Amino acid sequence: MNFQTISKIVCALLSIYFVFSGINAALNIDAKLDRIGLAATGTDGKVAFILIYSSLMVGIGAAMSLLAVVLKSPGPSLILASVILLCFIVFRIVGSFITESMTQTQVEYILIELVELSIVLFLLHKTGSFKQRVA
Repeated sequence: MNFQTISKIVCALLSIYFVFSGINAALNIDAKLDRIGLAATGTDGKVAFILIYSSLMVGIGAAMSLLAVVLKSPGPSLILASVILLCFIVFRIVGSFITESMTQTQVEYILIELVELSIVLFLLHKTGSFKQRVA
């Protein structure tokens, strides 16, 4: 299996993960809020969380899929994924500095996201996607 094929698989898996994560949070909002230590005090709070989290995650997954299909390459989608994963990591760290606390949950998320980011960057390097130009 070559790196281009692996890139397509990773792109598809990340797209599915983002979409599933967004839909799952919308369908299990109380469990998701509880898992990350948040509480919505009313219906508007729950709708706001769904809007912010679920729409973002589903939108990322959909954008990755569309980019891969329209541009016939997983490269641009993986570049998008790498930027998003890096932002997740950076803002978890920023949030920890602001709150002066780094919880075990945040450490676990950072470690997972670092592994994901490393895989994506490795594939981008191996497939030459950083060098490609869009006409």
